[in-house]
Amino acid sequence: MKNAIPTYLNEKHNVIWTVCGTAFFAELFILIYQPFGSNNWTDNSFVYIGLATAVVLTAMGIIAVSRRLMYSYAKTHEIVNWIYVLWLFGELLAMTIVYSLAASVITADYTHYSEFFKEALLDTLFILFIPYSVSMMLCALADKSKQIARLEEELKALKGATIVPAPAGTGGVAETYNFRDERGELKLSIPVSALYYIESSDNYVIIYYQNGNKMPHYVLRNTLKRIDEEFGHHGLVRCNRSYLVNFSAIKVLSKTDEGLMIDFGNDKLPKIPVSKTYSARFLEKFV
Repeated sequence: MKNAIPTYLNEKHNVIWTVCGTAFFAELFILIYQPFGSNNWTDNSFVYIGLATAVVLTAMGIIAVSRRLMYSYAKTHEIVNWIYVLWLFGELLAMTIVYSLAASVITADYTHYSEFFKEALLDTLFILFIPYSVSMMLCALADKSKQIARLEEELKALKGATIVPAPAGTGGVAETYNFRDERGELKLSIPVSALYYIESSDNYVIIYYQNGNKMPHYVLRNTLKRIDEEFGHHGLVRCNRSYLVNFSAIKVLSKTDEGLMIDFGNDKLPKIPVSKTYSARFLEKFV
């Protein structure tokens, strides 16, 4: 009972459908079964429909206010199961009072209010139980469908992608760079610690990384500018027009006659120059 309720129970569109569905069921129930003495309200069918509708709308107004308060409460508090149950009981009690008062006022019979209340309590329990139960089941099914659709989208995105495991020494856990092509399809997922640099090649980029003891590269249809815009604040630094480097992979930054040179400390990888255009932005990372 101390666990939080599923979030879908308090989502706005689900709440609206629950209130509307309960109102519809309550209207049918009153018109067909004429509960809590409503068969004594009037002999005129049209008047009876009007009175029943007015009573249902009043009761549903209370439920709507209750759910609006619940929605606001959930923004700052966690609604656990026992609070939700108490909240439902409060709605049951409020609707029971409305129905029993309506029966007393319309029939002008205040001497039998306790009898109206007892009958209204049982009828209201029935009125709420069925639509609330159906609503919860439908909301749960809809939520499951959304989860399945989300998983299918993720699997679709992963289809055809190359997933590079984290290098030894990271415990198999690492943040990753997820590279997508120009159509937004995931093509390569690399742990941050495995990436060295990215080279521009017309409308393609070449991604150089470590996979075990190998130093492979991956050709991706995308532009260096887009990659920079997406990952420029996540450890990748533009050092010249043709290269983005993983700042954390740099071992040595040396100043030569040709300018600043980046050394990854790996004989299999070239030294990459830092152009004057990008040197200020690049050096800011060292401050």
